[in-house]
Amino acid sequence: MKEIVMENVCKSYGGTGVVSDLNISVGSGERLILLGPSGCGKSTILRMIAGLEDITSGSLYLGGRRVNDVESGRRNVSMVFQNYALFPHMNVEDNITYGLRVNRIPRDEIARRKAEVVNMLELSGLEGRKPRELSGGQKQRVALARAVAKRSDFLLLDEPLSNLDAQLREHARKELVKVHEKSGATMVYVTHDQVEAMTVGDRIALLSGGTVQMFDTPSNIYNRPANVFTAKFIGAPSCNIAPARVKGGRISFGGEWFAPGGRWREILSGRSEVRFGARPEHVHLHTDARPNSVRAVVKYSENYGNRTSVFTSVGETEIAVSGEDICFAPGETAYLSFDPDRIHLFDADTEENIGYPDDTRRGEDDEFIYKHNVA
Repeated sequence: MKEIVMENVCKSYGGTGVVSDLNISVGSGERLILLGPSGCGKSTILRMIAGLEDITSGSLYLGGRRVNDVESGRRNVSMVFQNYALFPHMNVEDNITYGLRVNRIPRDEIARRKAEVVNMLELSGLEGRKPRELSGGQKQRVALARAVAKRSDFLLLDEPLSNLDAQLREHARKELVKVHEKSGATMVYVTHDQVEAMTVGDRIALLSGGTVQMFDTPSNIYNRPANVFTAKFIGAPSCNIAPARVKGGRISFGGEWFAPGGRWREILSGRSEVRFGARPEHVHLHTDARPNSVRAVVKYSENYGNRTSVFTSVGETEIAVSGEDICFAPGETAYLSFDPDRIHLFDADTEENIGYPDDTRRGEDDEFIYKHNVA
């Protein structure tokens, strides 16, 4: 068994709480991403799993064994640090094999593992170089090779690609997934980069202020955000969020009214206010008024090459629209329409998602998992 289970885990320094009531389970061989802004507690969680930080309260299980009081060296984990933590006086080969020698792995087995990871991570010919003679990408691969060669059940990575340029990061992400699939380890990966989270993870635990905001698949986190924080954190440009009034099954923001459709009536029933959400790529921009569209004024646009984002104003509410071949000048009048199957509605006070028309029920067995629930 290679499962990781954290039950009601808390971490505090003195009277300051860093992680609060964490409940997460990671299946054997799964890739879990800990995602969130700086200071949200994701690296602290990783270090608690590794045994580098004590747990204030709660229980941590690795492979079915409670390891709160088990020292790091006996947890069968490998860790890749953000700064790689390579021995500067050792060459690539020695950096990869040092831990194996310390653990008295037979010499022929060390040679086999070294050859395997050198080939896997394309380090052939670099074995004799010192870290100072390597590029950032090569150092990253050496750190990964050292971790994979250990053949631990649990692979922990703390922002391992943060020091690479954009093009190299894209290549490294693909290689990292390949390495994981070959190793079969259970992986926990810390990042603040949403692209890494969406492309690498089987599931994502999105954190803010030491608490889990949503724990689910990348697709569900993007398409069915549990709350306003999740909706705004994932996606670029960020999800449009607007305070809105509700009346007779219609929604109003910026002084404009539209009807999301009859299927939303039950969800909106009894509410006078909500927070309306729509991702920029799910908003449509027109030159003329359409049925159920709202009037807007174009403020400015950003060209990303493969798409354009146009930022508009509906009254005093900013709404962004993204798509291909959009061409509007600042000051132009435009009309926005919203796909009723692609909008999100949140409680005006709690900012929690109030549901979707095709939901049958909420609970532990739902397809998507809301805050504080685990699979």
